[in-house]
Parts: sequence; structure tokens; C-alpha cells
Amino acid sequence: MRSSRSLAALCVVLSVAALACSDPTEVNNLQPVDAGGGGGDAAKLYRPLDLDITDDGMLVIADAYTNRIRVMNTNDAGVLTLGGLSVDAGTIDTLAGVGNVADEAATVTDNGTEGFNGEGRHGRGTVMDLPAAVQVVDDRVFVIDSDNHRVRVFDEFGTAHILAGSTDVPTDARASGTAATAVGDGAGALAADLNHPSGLFVTATAAGYAVDVADAGNHRVRRLDSVILTDGPQIDEN
Repeated sequence: MRSSRSLAALCVVLSVAALACSDPTEVNNLQPVDAGGGGGDAAKLYRPLDLDITDDGMLVIADAYTNRIRVMNTNDAGVLTLGGLSVDAGTIDTLAGVGNVADEAATVTDNGTEGFNGEGRHGRGTVMDLPAAVQVVDDRVFVIDSDNHRVRVFDEFGTAHILAGSTDVPTDARASGTAATAVGDGAGALAADLNHPSGLFVTATAAGYAVDVADAGNHRVRRLDSVILTDGPQIDEN
């Protein structure tokens, strides 16, 4: 069962104890205070919008204004791995979104600039623009890449795949949310025009996955049926 909750504040909290928190006086500094693997209470988040947690205790955060997916190991028993990234107990790291358009072979110390650079890259070489929602199913991390108008998934190797969405900028017809033909209902998911999607819910089915999407700018709830994923190593980023 999914345990994701949207957040309006800058801190991810459990009861009264902060697990990961941004210093509100330094929210314009998008870099984390470390190069990955630091303590959660020392991490700088900027407008986290959603989270999920795996059965073994990996907290996954859509850190929207840094354009990153962050992960934190809340399990005291030892190292957890998700999307090819191993995280020590009590530490937070970046799973995806620290790339930049000019340098695909990005490191975790880059700023997480918004943008788009396609699919097939490792999560840290992937550029996103306002990740707004996240859900983990079968060790795959499904993400709403809202300002890129796309649904993404990072597989067990950390490779980025686009599930739905076709263009970077909404058209006037799509923004109006009036004509079904303008948004690609009934067509393939990669031909569907999404407009600032804001949420998702993923269900494992006998045919693969069903992905329900809150297509906010089109005033619709959309469903991707029979999504079948093939995990694989990332492409050459050079």
C-alpha cells in the first residue's frame, strides 16, 4: 500500500522529529551541504511536494525546487539500495535530477538546474523540471516531471524512462482542456499531451502497471493502461 503524502512545508517530518529539513534562510542555495550520503537533518530541501516510503524504510522525496528525487534510509539495520543507489542508514542522497543540459555526466554536486535531456540516462544524469509526485512500486520509482509535462520511471538500475508525454510546452488547445483529440486520448502514451501533471497513482496488474495521472492543466484524470517496463543499464551519456 502506498504511503505517500503531499507536503506544503520545507521539512519532511515524522511525528515531531525532523528526518530531513531545509534551512529556510538558505533556500536559494540548491546544492546539498554534502556530496551525497550526508545526514538527513543536514540536507537542504527546497519545496518538497510529495514522498513515498518502501517497505524496508527507504524514504523517497520529490524535492521540487531543486528538481531532484532524494532518498533517505530510515532503517537503522544497515544499507538500503534503490535505483542502483546504495544509501547508508540515517543518510540522505540524490537518486535523480542533478544533471544539467550542458554536461550529461553530472555529479551530485551540480545544482539540479531545471530542463529536459530525454531518457535512457542514469538518474543523476537526468534533467527534470519540477518533480511534483513520486511513488515506488516493485523497486521502480515513478515520477511526475510536471513542468516537462511527462511521467517518468527510474528502473532498478536507476535508468530513466519516459512513460507518457510528448512535448515540452503546452499548446493553446491543450491548455484549454476542452478537446479530447488535443490531448491524445486513446492514442499511445508517448503521443499523449499532458499539461503540468500534478499527481499519480500506480497499481501493479496482471498486464504490467496501470498509472493514473492527475493531468492538472488539462482538467482531466488520465490512465495509462498495461504499462510494461524492461529494466536495463543506461545509455552512453557522451
